Amino acid sequence: MTQERWLQWLGVLLAALILMLAAFSLGVVVGRHGWFGWQPEAALGRGGAPGGGPPPGGGGALPGIGAGPQNNAFPSPPQVVGQLRQRRGDGLTLATPQGPRSVQLTATTHYRTEEGETLTVTDLTPGDWLAVWGTWSQPNTLEATLVVRLQGPPSRSGP
Repeated sequence: MTQERWLQWLGVLLAALILMLAAFSLGVVVGRHGWFGWQPEAALGRGGAPGGGPPPGGGGALPGIGAGPQNNAFPSPPQVVGQLRQRRGDGLTLATPQGPRSVQLTATTHYRTEEGETLTVTDLTPGDWLAVWGTWSQPNTLEATLVVRLQGPPSRSGP
């Protein structure tokens, strides 16, 4: 009888340990992606969110971006897509579905149109839709490597 009781307590302890591990894992996922902002691409490390790494391979996702030696280094999809709200000396502020995002510009940032034509930062005006590739320097700040001006708002795809 005492051995059965001991095995029962061991089973209860094991079940509690499994539940605690599941709750911790759920907390990590929700902490990174929010309750409703989870996307399989970000969870698999395919970019799009702070902490998400570049996908294997590379290449541009937009027409006209696939040519040129530097473009193979840019992950697909871009880390930020949004509408330009403000342009200041060394940065941009974009309105995105996830909230405002700051984009830090450097001397090595490249500017292109969706067709691949070269632009300068002064060609970007508030209201433009932009796709930005780069690295996250802070949770809401992206250090831009490539800024692409889109022809309009991106089309929504998916479920």
